[in-house]
Amino acid sequence: MNEWNTYILVIEVGKQVELSIRGKIVGIEPGLYLYIGSARSPGGALPRIMRHISRVKKKRWHIDYLTMEQGVYILGFFLIQSIRGDCESTLSRLLAMEYPYIPGFGSSDKPSDPSHLFICRSEVLDCIIGVYSIVEKANCTGELVFVDNGALI
Repeated sequence: MNEWNTYILVIEVGKQVELSIRGKIVGIEPGLYLYIGSARSPGGALPRIMRHISRVKKKRWHIDYLTMEQGVYILGFFLIQSIRGDCESTLSRLLAMEYPYIPGFGSSDKPSDPSHLFICRSEVLDCIIGVYSIVEKANCTGELVFVDNGALI
């Protein structure tokens, strides 16, 4: 049985955010963002996603610096799997062809990926449809889960 090993978070940033990540200032404008990540540990992506949703955590990954900011909310996420194994880099390249991105954000473990944080300048539904299309192009399978005030719905 394949586990969900890759995910895409749908994030709403409600205000301008300035992040200091490893000595570099990164400006994040208000809007809708897509963050791609992976988890190879037992249990797959869901425990990692639940950690991202939580506001009580140590800053470990780039995305933690963003998700711990006031006015930043995870609206939902895609659970993604592939029979080929890792589709994170493929999805990163395909997302970069459709959406602007913050160069290098979240992709230090995969330097050939353009980014793992993408800006979606459309309405939420259009972003979701766009992600489904990209997941399909990557020959991966994805399911969308919505989040309401930190709880899965």
